[in-house]
Amino acid sequence: MADHDHPKGIVLTGIKPSGMPHLGNYLGMIRPAIALSEDYRAFYFIADLHALTTVTDPDLLSRLSYEAAATFIALGLDPSKAILYRQSDLPEVAELSWILSCVAPKGLLNRAHAYKAATDGNRASGRDPDHGISAGLFNYPVLMAADILLLHTDVVPVGLDQKQHLEIARDLAESFNSAFGPILKVPQPVIAPDVATVPGIDGRKMSKSYDNVIPLFGDTDVIRKNVMRIVTDSRSPDEPKDPDAYWNNVTHDVTYRYGFDEAAGNFQTNNYGRGGTAGDYVRAQAASGGGTNNAVFSTPVETPASGGAPRMINLLWPGAQFGRPNEVVVDGVGTFGAQFARFSPAPTVAGLPGQRIVYASTGCDAGLYPDPLPASNWAVIVDGGTAACSYLQRVQVAEALGANAVIVAHNTTAAPPILSSPLVGTPAGIPAVGISQADGNAIKAAVAAGPTTANVRKAPDHPGIRDGDLENGIIIHEYGHGISNHLTGGPTVNCLTGNEQAGEGWSDHLAITMLLDPALDDPEGPRGTARYALFQDGRQGTSIRPRPYSRNMAIQPFTYDSIKTGGWLEGARWRSRTGSATAGPRCCGT
Repeated sequence: MADHDHPKGIVLTGIKPSGMPHLGNYLGMIRPAIALSEDYRAFYFIADLHALTTVTDPDLLSRLSYEAAATFIALGLDPSKAILYRQSDLPEVAELSWILSCVAPKGLLNRAHAYKAATDGNRASGRDPDHGISAGLFNYPVLMAADILLLHTDVVPVGLDQKQHLEIARDLAESFNSAFGPILKVPQPVIAPDVATVPGIDGRKMSKSYDNVIPLFGDTDVIRKNVMRIVTDSRSPDEPKDPDAYWNNVTHDVTYRYGFDEAAGNFQTNNYGRGGTAGDYVRAQAASGGGTNNAVFSTPVETPASGGAPRMINLLWPGAQFGRPNEVVVDGVGTFGAQFARFSPAPTVAGLPGQRIVYASTGCDAGLYPDPLPASNWAVIVDGGTAACSYLQRVQVAEALGANAVIVAHNTTAAPPILSSPLVGTPAGIPAVGISQADGNAIKAAVAAGPTTANVRKAPDHPGIRDGDLENGIIIHEYGHGISNHLTGGPTVNCLTGNEQAGEGWSDHLAITMLLDPALDDPEGPRGTARYALFQDGRQGTSIRPRPYSRNMAIQPFTYDSIKTGGWLEGARWRSRTGSATAGPRCCGT
């Protein structure tokens, strides 16, 4: 039946008529098989002999077989480009299956996933390992091998979870050829990397035996309900999602298609035997306390699951160009700009007006507070510095005593810092803000002179604090550092840390390219990066680089003379050239 010497080779796939086909069947097997019919001589079959392991009613099996054939055609099979047949119509399949079973080692079949899962389940239930298992299930891989080898198949599209069956077919072909000569062709698997194993609605492999499938055909509402049940992370659909995780995964998937795979040193928990080092997933830290107005990506030298995972650190962007985000408004004294605390609730715009202010030295314990304290509506000003105790401890003490807010006066003449503290014990439930030493002295002098009231509030003209984790371009940019590090020096080298490197430009290029919208972005116009983090509206802000990107030299005038001051300018210059290439060729003479 098969043309052994067909110039394009032969592709084969089958579908078992045991019920409604599901999304896993389509993505893992049917879709790639139909696509291959353009380049190979294609054979598709209805595996009704395989179905006998679960379907014993002949009328039902006949109906399911016709439905499976209709499924192939409905999903795009072109009868003019392929042959569709029923397995049982070829008696040679059963004949070859028996011949192959005579060269098949029992130990090989013992390791088949389906048989092993059945015996393991019996053992777990205290039954004989082979309880309820038919010889048909045990010999299932041999019958599958007969389907493949009978037609001298060149390639077989399979999901990663089905690859073992093809490996068994390959082993049996080699055993047969060793005994009888080079008669059977040894087939190759075709596995699409993005659908190697399709997860079901519960996160396990999509399988009818797990009752976790999404059917291809059926009531629209039922299918939509099943899709919405898919486990995409550890949280339920109504919980807030993590943009860090989303954009890390998207960038991984996009760059995988362009060659940043396991062997190239990409970042994955499981490499599925495709080379590289597993266990190097990206650890993305949101709203990190390690600084502001920046983000960091580090790629330590890869070591198997022992600290070799890269780390992405995204920071807050407090909008320093608008001044400090909070205010302490002291009645009759003045308004003082105040920094925020990472560990406490933020003041509201309305704030806490009319709060009686008391002074409590460092505020590290209740004995430092005046006695008696106001019965209600009061806040405390304390001295800064962390030698005596943490800022969180000061807030915990104040809150326990009944304070509504804490004002921390810096203990040096430098600008007041953002208040940070190890999160130990009870979380803070009241706002804390930090002011300068000079402003603190003014407020403490007013308190010493007599009753003083104030309001601790968000600065009304300040737009707020933004999180770099919500800036898609920043996440993609940082992921790009991991890519350029590994593709430049390899996965066992940490590089691109000095000034003479183009890593910043490569990362900008990746971020802008992935977020490119031809309907909105004019290559002759400006295009900025990290605009959200810097409160810049639209897509054209200058953002974090000295100039927005553009191939128009009037907007982006960088030349090689512009790269003398470090990695960011050098990278920006490099990206300005790669951006010109991405935007498309200019017309002649321009």
